[in-house]
Amino acid sequence: MLRYLSLVVALTWKENYLTNTAYHLFIIASAVLLLHGTMQFIGKSPIKWPIITGGALALWTIGSLFQGLSLMFVTIPVFAFLALTYLYTGMQLLKHAQPGETARHIVGWLFIAWGVHQTDYPLLRPIKWFAPWGFLIGSILALSIAIGMILIYFEKMQKKLQEKEELHRNLIESSHDWIWEINANGIYTYTSPLVQELLGYTPEDILGKTSFELMPEAEASRLRETFKDISSKRAPFHGLEKIIRHKDGRLIVLETSGVPFYDGKGVYLGYRGMDQDISERKLAEETLQISEERLLESNQILSGVLEHTYVNTVFLDPQFNYRWVNRAYADTCRHEPYFFPGKYLFDLYPHEENQAIFQDVVNTGKSFFTTAKPFEFPDQTERGVTYWDWSLIPLKNDSGNVTGLVYTLAEVTERIRAEEEKDKLETQLQLAQKMESVGRLAGGIAHDFNNLLTVILGHAQLGLMKTDPSLPLFDNLEEIYKAGERSADLTRQLLAFARKQTVAPTVLDLNKILTGMLNMLQRLIGEDIELTWLPATDLWPVNMDPSQIDQILVNLCVNGRDAISGVGKITIETGNIVCNDSYCNHHTGFVPGEYVLLVVSDDGCGMDKETLGHIFEPFFTTKGVGKGTGLGLATVYGIVKQNNGLIYVYSEKDHGTTFNIYLPRHDVASRPAHAAESAEVFVVGGQETILLVEDERAILEMTTTMLKMQGYTVLPANTPEEAIHTAEEHSGEIHLLATDVIMPRMNGQDLAKKLLPLHPHIKHLFMSGYTANVIAHNGMLEVGVNFIQKPFSMQDLATKVREVLNCGQRR
Repeated sequence: MLRYLSLVVALTWKENYLTNTAYHLFIIASAVLLLHGTMQFIGKSPIKWPIITGGALALWTIGSLFQGLSLMFVTIPVFAFLALTYLYTGMQLLKHAQPGETARHIVGWLFIAWGVHQTDYPLLRPIKWFAPWGFLIGSILALSIAIGMILIYFEKMQKKLQEKEELHRNLIESSHDWIWEINANGIYTYTSPLVQELLGYTPEDILGKTSFELMPEAEASRLRETFKDISSKRAPFHGLEKIIRHKDGRLIVLETSGVPFYDGKGVYLGYRGMDQDISERKLAEETLQISEERLLESNQILSGVLEHTYVNTVFLDPQFNYRWVNRAYADTCRHEPYFFPGKYLFDLYPHEENQAIFQDVVNTGKSFFTTAKPFEFPDQTERGVTYWDWSLIPLKNDSGNVTGLVYTLAEVTERIRAEEEKDKLETQLQLAQKMESVGRLAGGIAHDFNNLLTVILGHAQLGLMKTDPSLPLFDNLEEIYKAGERSADLTRQLLAFARKQTVAPTVLDLNKILTGMLNMLQRLIGEDIELTWLPATDLWPVNMDPSQIDQILVNLCVNGRDAISGVGKITIETGNIVCNDSYCNHHTGFVPGEYVLLVVSDDGCGMDKETLGHIFEPFFTTKGVGKGTGLGLATVYGIVKQNNGLIYVYSEKDHGTTFNIYLPRHDVASRPAHAAESAEVFVVGGQETILLVEDERAILEMTTTMLKMQGYTVLPANTPEEAIHTAEEHSGEIHLLATDVIMPRMNGQDLAKKLLPLHPHIKHLFMSGYTANVIAHNGMLEVGVNFIQKPFSMQDLATKVREVLNCGQRR
């Protein structure tokens, strides 16, 4: 400002010694003041060299102008000093700028730009056409810096405000009192974290509720009227006592204080205050209320307690009101000791037969004892009927009048039920052993039996397709097919250890549910394992309990995690799939319909065929002692079956595992009948030559038959070595290699590479029980290969083969 005022004076007054001197001195002063102010602004001590340099330069200016030296002898050093201070100021701003202080960075660079501009200004100013532009550039930079300094100030103020807010938050969270805020309707809008320590509820549990919802009904009715009167007057309150029920059922006494608060316009918004736990203080106060008149009674109570310290002990007045209870009794009733005094015993635990016994003891003054008396706590129904040895001992004064009762109880439920529980446990053990034996037997038989049934059903279907329905043989084949289906059903029933749990189904978007679980699942499996999420678009809805989705994903991800040693990957995928009759006839246990497919894959150690045959049996586990219950996959199996879903597992030793879960599409019944069948299209076969490689001979023969029915020439091979030999011996062109991925001694990808020199134009189709994504991750196949996933139907196979043969890509 000083500089520009001096410039105005210099321009309006005639140039002379005084105006020139004032102008340059003002420039020097402005530079010194600017640098001094900037250092203070960034919190650094002022430096001396600008003051010394500026003073020396001022003396030089006065002397030079007085001696009549050329103006350039003054202007150049003054503007050099000005440029130096601007550059230094900019560098200081940049040096002390904190992350996120954008304005300070910008202003620092503006100062540097302004400093650079000042270095050339004395030289270019004599050029008439440039002088106005130079002045304009300097003005723009000065104005930008002024605005930037304002923004820096606002940034600084905002940071201080945030620090104050953080300080207040820390003070609130470290307070030993529960601090809260309620709106005008008495609903909590803020609560400090101490509420969880005090009442057992998280802040999220409390928000949106009123304090009356946390109180016993009688307490809520009393305080509702009190608070209504206080809030109507907008009056502060202090020392108001209230009883709150802890999350575990205990009652806590709180002393609450609060003040009303308003917005900027004076509109009442609610109350802010704090609560302090005074339960122990109240207990102490009630203890002090025992008068000297009951000193004798207290001695008798103490004598009774000392004689019965191993049991629950209660002191009652002759009207059966509580006077005192010990900790054992309070814990049994799930309350604090201070909860009971003054309350009527039979209001809490009504029992007409017991009331008559109590009254008889008071009337006769005779003690009463009983053993194994059944009793059920009305507020603890989950405990059911319990059994107690209890006694009533009357307390009498010098006149022989009953002044109270000592009521003692000892639970003997375990003793009464010991033999019953023993028999029950033995029965359960025998049943568990039987179930385990049945499961193992079923696993040993059904694993191979299902493979045989697959071949039987497949050949029966092929026979039906080739046989005229009018021939007697058609009926025989049909009966074989039906018998095979019934056998498959019996096998599935043998292995279907159904889960009987109550669920609350709802229509779900599986992608949305799974997306919300990703963070939790990543924490569950650990940082060394990569979790890949591949959701399908336009996924159909399913109808099931969301908690069951959680169970499925947690169990499968934990199994995947435990199967991976060190670094690995778990992949979760979704998709829509239509299983038609043709598809289901080739896959035992599948039911026609529309399904949402959930695939969970890992690249862990995998499982051999023997292990795969047992994974859904209850209590079967391959983990060490104490590391697995053997119920995880049995639970997954039960959930899938309970929701009319399907599950398919593919795994090979050292090559990971894939779980395919088929969940019925919601509202399938409302869709037109046979929608799946109507979606089929006729696929044209061909006359090309296909080299088929599969290490499972039954699948090799079945697939060979399917391809031949499509018109193809099939060269079957049971091993990679046999496939190479066949390719060498075959004189004609081989158009397609259809090979399994995982085979002994050589995988499918290596086989394809070995065949390329023999048949350069051969195309490839890889088959596996793994999803394409997992195989690509394992490095066995490259991304984008031609791939068909097992199990597949004749329609699926024919479609994929024709698609690969028609496309231009070899892969």
